Amino acid sequence: MKELKLIFSGKYLAGIIVVGVFGLLNMILLFNRIYWISFIPIGLILIWLSIVQPKLIILFLAFITPFSFNYNFDDLGFSVNLPTEPVLILLILLLVVRYVLKSQNDHEMLLHPLTIAILFNLFWITITSISSSIPLVSFKFLLSRIIYTGIFFFMGYYFFREYKFVKQFIWFFALALFVTVTVILFNHSRFFFAQEWSNSVTYPFFKDHTIYGAILALIIPFMFGFFIKSKALGLSDFERILALIVSVVLIIGLIFSFTRAAWVSVLCALIFLILLLLGFKFKHFMLLAGIGVILLFVFWTRIFMSFSNTQAVSSSDLKAHFESISNVSTDVSNTERINRWNSAIRMYKEKPFLGWGPGTYMFKYAPFQKYREKTAISTDFGTLGNAHSEYLGPLSESGLIGMLSFIAIALIFVYKGIYLFRHASDKKIKWMALLILLSIITYLAHGVMNNFLHTDKASVPFWAFLGMMLALDINNKHQLKSDLNRNSNSNSNSNSNED
Repeated sequence: MKELKLIFSGKYLAGIIVVGVFGLLNMILLFNRIYWISFIPIGLILIWLSIVQPKLIILFLAFITPFSFNYNFDDLGFSVNLPTEPVLILLILLLVVRYVLKSQNDHEMLLHPLTIAILFNLFWITITSISSSIPLVSFKFLLSRIIYTGIFFFMGYYFFREYKFVKQFIWFFALALFVTVTVILFNHSRFFFAQEWSNSVTYPFFKDHTIYGAILALIIPFMFGFFIKSKALGLSDFERILALIVSVVLIIGLIFSFTRAAWVSVLCALIFLILLLLGFKFKHFMLLAGIGVILLFVFWTRIFMSFSNTQAVSSSDLKAHFESISNVSTDVSNTERINRWNSAIRMYKEKPFLGWGPGTYMFKYAPFQKYREKTAISTDFGTLGNAHSEYLGPLSESGLIGMLSFIAIALIFVYKGIYLFRHASDKKIKWMALLILLSIITYLAHGVMNNFLHTDKASVPFWAFLGMMLALDINNKHQLKSDLNRNSNSNSNSNSNED
């Protein structure tokens, strides 16, 4: 009796009434097929965790991203990636206000070249969103970019200053990806790993096989590095064996993704690693890149004609499928890419300074197609995606400055990665910086053929890995200062002893 009195006292009565009303309302709405109210308790728990344990939220996001799926709200006319995007939107204000505002006193982070490049990119996206041909689409694009960079680069930087958290984030993402790849491979095995099923078996985790392959390529360098350099990275024997198992499964997944651009991106990262180990510096890579771009412009017509003689098309035969990369005359996916790229360049020529607005390519490119370049999968209705390039997309949507601002982010990142690999005194920083660098190299190479930064699957790891590089670079500077002070103190002590 005393317990009942206590329960129905004023201290608990309000809570009981709230829970009862919520439960009744929830049942009524569920009966009418309205489900959103059921997520309120989950939202409140996430808000509470973001205040008391924000690190757990970041790791939670890393883990759920490979499992996320796109859900269309037909009645409302929009789609959302569940469960990542609702969590991101829910947390952005709480997390960014709490941590990014602290950066007002963190001059090292704010004045870092990588931060400046990202801020300028955000600034230019804002300017071109204002001048956009479809402002609503562009501001949605801008909001998405702010959320991902705000949480995983700016706020993530504070957590990534702790080396242990860098490893945890990578493991959470990689293990979740391992589970999804295992499920996809099992589904694919039911169709004897036929290439024509490579797209559909990735559902619901990945929209298609191209982004599936890109994310696999992004994580494979980490898993191989964790296996080969486990001691230098501070990993246990168990983590080393686990990294080997995950590596094998991810490579099998990559092979049977039939994503040629992903295969090439891993090859590019491997070539980059070999050249780096041979002593190539940043200026050498820039020289090679510059020569490559010049040769491409000078001999494009001849190269195009040479490619046209390649008769291989997409196939279940892995060798023929790989050879079809260079076939721009009969392979429909390649010819459609040429169509999209040429359309993007024509869009740029019409609006070279501000572009058509971030995110607007798919709605505006149709009139810029030429009949002779169209393919069986071409469309005039903006229903089949974007410019298929992480560089030409911004060029058409935000003008030349938009493309150059993204390239600047990439170049600064690569420079810092090479510098840390060459000069970091701490082996953990040295080898982790290399793995992050190789990972992003796969994406930058893949970005020539596809663009995925509008998706949570690519944006979460991409901006997080950039935040990791920023944290490693600043940690390295602090360590160098500490070592310098220690040496100067020891020298002064030895001099005083001599006196």
